[in-house]
Amino acid sequence: MVEFHYRWHPFYGGCFRQEGREDRASGAIVRVEVRPGEVIQVAEWMLDRALCAGMEMGEPRVAVTSLIELHRLLTERGFRQTSTDGLTAIQEPRHEGITTTRDIANADPATKHTVRYTADAGPERCGKERRCHQAGNLLMAAAGVAAKEASDDEQ
Repeated sequence: MVEFHYRWHPFYGGCFRQEGREDRASGAIVRVEVRPGEVIQVAEWMLDRALCAGMEMGEPRVAVTSLIELHRLLTERGFRQTSTDGLTAIQEPRHEGITTTRDIANADPATKHTVRYTADAGPERCGKERRCHQAGNLLMAAAGVAAKEASDDEQ
């Protein structure tokens, strides 16, 4: 069992079953079953009581107007694509070829049942675009401004 100690995580204070752990260059990732059949990945440090104990709510370090301006800039530069209902829409990258059941049947048995875990459960993004999107979302969330509110202010 693991407990979320990071105060700003939606599952803060909850105890859940650990499904696995993976070491990555950016730090360890832990897979946690938050509901039956629903597994999420979190940075291991979010489960560290000692590390998270020193984190306190402080004075805001950024103005809401600055976050709205950042959102506008990211949207203008093409890093944020939103639909009319405020949900983020991402163009999925094209995949090389199509895998058929014949390909799978003839594949090496070791590769038939592979499972890939991504760094996050969101849409696939690459490099700079992904980092900008994550930074923008974190800043908007820190200010308590929903993306829809920011887009409404722009109009």
